[in-house]
Amino acid sequence: PQDFVLAPQAYAQRQRRMFEDIETVRRLWRGEAVAFPGHDGEPVAVRTRPRPLQPELPAWVTAASHPHTFAEAGRAGCHVLTHLLGQTVEDLTAKVEAFRQAWRAAGHPGRGQVAVMVHAFVGEDEARVRELARAPLKAYLRSSMDLIRRAAWNFPTFMAPDVGTADAAPPVLEAQPLSDAETEAVLEHAFERYWRGSALIGAPSRCLAMVRRLQEAGVDEIACLIDFGLPTAQVLAHLEDLRRLMVLAQRPQRAPVAPAGDVAALAAQMQAQAITHLQCTPSL
Repeated sequence: PQDFVLAPQAYAQRQRRMFEDIETVRRLWRGEAVAFPGHDGEPVAVRTRPRPLQPELPAWVTAASHPHTFAEAGRAGCHVLTHLLGQTVEDLTAKVEAFRQAWRAAGHPGRGQVAVMVHAFVGEDEARVRELARAPLKAYLRSSMDLIRRAAWNFPTFMAPDVGTADAAPPVLEAQPLSDAETEAVLEHAFERYWRGSALIGAPSRCLAMVRRLQEAGVDEIACLIDFGLPTAQVLAHLEDLRRLMVLAQRPQRAPVAPAGDVAALAAQMQAQAITHLQCTPSL
């Protein structure tokens, strides 16, 4: 709400206004005349000059918490940029499906694009990468502590281990400031949750599993947020590892091979690591 101090009257209908204004911008982009009230209240026809080369303006809407926003974006023919800070991959799967259904029902061509932004820091040494990312990511999350205090514990990144039954009202953080120890405990818990299920932080093989989950959820692109506090030299040094993950993710998934015994585990490892050459005895 504080973002609307210059136009408080727009807050109540902010989503409707957003989609209306997107359509206005699109019409101007196409070259249509759009009427705006002049100083005396009389309508003034406005057009854009010069004409853009691209006939239609691709529009993207950021969305996360509410399925309604995904569906509205689909109806409006807008692509979606989302993240995993406030939702799980399972939540996202249902929202992407709602987006695609609304897109098809509105008769838009194609299927609409969904991009997910995640924190990314990839390296061969899983334990070292995790520890290098811990302090910067916790500092990044610390900047949102005011939002966290106003949120329920069911905010996925900060979810408490036991929040009771699904239909029970989750506890809410108290309004008073947290102590340093309490803040540190919340951030440590948040880091562990985010690292396990919402980030591309770790070895390429581990991160590839997360990429596959997002692909199965219907995601088209992953936007890697690499500048979340790590030293620039470290980020640059690990870009090659991130590139290798991208190459692995873009390879078509092969049908699983499941022979009996240890060979099945070996075959699965070869597939997961995208091994192209194997030296072994003829009997194996």
